[in-house]
Amino acid sequence: MTDDIKKQTKLAEEYLGFFLGKEEYCIKVVHVKEILAKIETTWVPKTPDYIRGVINLRGAIHPVIDLRRKFEMEYKEDTNETCIVVVEVKYHGEDLSVGIIIDKVSEVVVLKEEYFRDAPKLNTEIDEDFITGMAIVDGKMKIILDIQHIVDTIEI
Repeated sequence: MTDDIKKQTKLAEEYLGFFLGKEEYCIKVVHVKEILAKIETTWVPKTPDYIRGVINLRGAIHPVIDLRRKFEMEYKEDTNETCIVVVEVKYHGEDLSVGIIIDKVSEVVVLKEEYFRDAPKLNTEIDEDFITGMAIVDGKMKIILDIQHIVDTIEI
C-alpha cells in the first residue's frame, strides 16, 4: 500500500447521516451503538425540556435527548421515521450511553478529508461549538456534529 493510499484510508471515517427537518447532519459511526425504532420514553420530573425522558434498554436506563429541542428548532410531531440513535460518549470520565431523537436516518457515509469545509460563523439556532464542520458529498451539504460536545452540555 502506498503512503498516499494509507493516508486517505486513515483520514476517511464513517458517519451516520440523519435529518432534522430538511437539513442533514452527521455524527461519527464510532459513537453509534444502535438505532431504535421510536419507542416510548418515561418522563422524569425537573429535567430540562430537551431531555425527553429515559428508556430501558436491556435492563439499563438511558437518558434520551430530543435534538430538535436541544437545538431550539421548531416543534414537530414524531412520525414513523422518527427514531432514537443510541450513542456512547464519555461523560465526566465515564462511558455513557445516551439516546438522541432524530427525524429520520439517511445513510452511513464515508467522509474523506477533501469533503470537509470549515463551519461558517453564523448566528444560528444551533450552538456553533456543536458543529465541527461541513461536508460536501455529491453536491449535497452535510452538517457535521460533535456529539461528544453536545452530550457534555446536557444536565443529567
